[in-house]
Amino acid sequence: MREKRAVLLVEGTSDFGLIKNLWERHYSDPMPFEIKPSFNDRDLLDAFRGSLLGSEVSRLGMVVDADSSVETRWPGVYQALVDRGYRPVPKRPIPEGMVIYRSERTVPLVGVWVMPNNALPGALEDFARYLIRADDKLWPHAEQVISEIPSELRRFREVQQSKVHIHTWLAWQSDPGLRLGLAMRRRLLDSAAPQAVQFVQWLRRLFVDDPVSTEM
Repeated sequence: MREKRAVLLVEGTSDFGLIKNLWERHYSDPMPFEIKPSFNDRDLLDAFRGSLLGSEVSRLGMVVDADSSVETRWPGVYQALVDRGYRPVPKRPIPEGMVIYRSERTVPLVGVWVMPNNALPGALEDFARYLIRADDKLWPHAEQVISEIPSELRRFREVQQSKVHIHTWLAWQSDPGLRLGLAMRRRLLDSAAPQAVQFVQWLRRLFVDDPVSTEM
């Protein structure tokens, strides 16, 4: 009989690298789950819905960007879970990360984390911003430089500003232009930051800890 899989679905390779290296900074053991990137948020939600129907997955997680707002992102997640019979499904993301388990085990134990923190608009780069140490001198300088770009020269949209900010900061490191995963591995990002710890604790509840039924 084929062993059931534990799968974390993410939006892209940047998510893959950061999550993998964040987990390894906390634990020496190999990840107890595989990470599967998608090409965009639409493909990610399609993969999530499909995996809820798959009998070969026992634990399923999804990390999705809130982008413009949590309120517009969550309904698609909510409906996918309700359609598959999950109860109860929260009407909003849970601050510490959602995990739902049905004790009869006909569907996977499932968890969802909405980047950056299940509450604010944003994306992976906003989460990474929380992992920059408070005493970092380059971060506020990068913010100032970006704010001084004349509006007629700004080629990025407002919603992309956090991505511009963190990649400007990464471009000024001793090894310029590192990806977020390598920045974590090389300790430019703080794996002990409260937001990092909270995210890893969600991963542990989802993929390591004994499940606790959330049925009413």
